[in-house]
Amino acid sequence: MNNKEWRRTPTRNEGVADRSGATDRSDATDKLSAISGSDAASRLDTANGSGVESKPSTAYKASSLLQVEVCCSSPESARIADRCSADRIELCKDLLADGRTPDETTIGQVCEEVSLPVHVLIRPRAGSFHYSSKELGVMEEQIRRAIQFPIAGIVIGHVNDQHQPDPLLLKEWREITRGIDLTFHRAFDRVADPFEALEMLVEAGFDRVLTSGGMVQGKVVSADQGLDALVALNEKSSGRITIMPGGGITPENVHLFVKHGFDAIHLSAKGTLLPKGPSLTSGISIDPTSRVEPVADERVLTEVLRVVRRMGSRP
Repeated sequence: MNNKEWRRTPTRNEGVADRSGATDRSDATDKLSAISGSDAASRLDTANGSGVESKPSTAYKASSLLQVEVCCSSPESARIADRCSADRIELCKDLLADGRTPDETTIGQVCEEVSLPVHVLIRPRAGSFHYSSKELGVMEEQIRRAIQFPIAGIVIGHVNDQHQPDPLLLKEWREITRGIDLTFHRAFDRVADPFEALEMLVEAGFDRVLTSGGMVQGKVVSADQGLDALVALNEKSSGRITIMPGGGITPENVHLFVKHGFDAIHLSAKGTLLPKGPSLTSGISIDPTSRVEPVADERVLTEVLRVVRRMGSRP
């Protein structure tokens, strides 16, 4: 195993921004309410008082390029992300089931073979993000095992009976993962009140939120469909936590996320389907009824990175 040492990536305004959430956000509230189809925005107005006209996302500009995180469910995909010079890997397994916790052999192999920061997904099963006490115990053990490797971060999430994160659990996860990045995954798209959930994550010390923007009529939207909600969340965050759009990002729409001033995006660039197993090679014929695992398409990922770099720094 190599001797990588990763430190937590500070949020853009960490140590400077007010973490109270007292930001200009009336327009942001309207946008998010329209996308989510819930009364979350009006509840926030009642709780926090009326806001003034929100500033555009260009108020939160920075000099570096938008970061591209690639969701990889195999060493082969991780090597492709590394070869394309992406910024970060989210490592999982069972990508077609929206990802589960990878095995330790895969974590070790990827940490050994790639130079990129590796963030490990913690998700004990597919399906809902509401977990039993036993499952939460399994998740804690998975975190502790994962951080024995030279990883740069953990990706995790859940919702409780009220479809909100549990603030005490969030703080427990942050305590276990001190010194590395902590991302709340797309369980965020299932929360009842996105702005309230965002404040919980800021308070707990999370670094990043992966989201497509929420749900419309009970269905999770893609990131381009949820763009207005994503912009609203980005304005609300005011640099205290990174809003990372993910879900359906392609070479054709990635320019939207650069244009609107996001710090990072997340994509899998799904390509070839290969049999699951420790040895993955391209161009193999498979039985379509067999268990398969998508491998990142190098051409898609290269084009996404080309667009990001061509557009230069965030506005």
